[in-house]
Amino acid sequence: MKRAPNCTKERYPKREISKERERSKEREISKEREISKEREREREREREREQHKCAKMKQKSKQQ
Repeated sequence: MKRAPNCTKERYPKREISKERERSKEREISKEREISKEREREREREREREQHKCAKMKQKSKQQ
């Protein structure tokens, strides 16, 4: 009885597999960067809100 050839080796040479792994790693890294950028933007917005609140509180205290 003949053994079936290894399909993955026939369809995808090693170079192609390694390239695909590299691409997926790059995609993963870019997603992580995007997420971290979004978090940083959210932190910046939060800081601005806090500063705005502080400014309002100072104005109220000055008026009183």
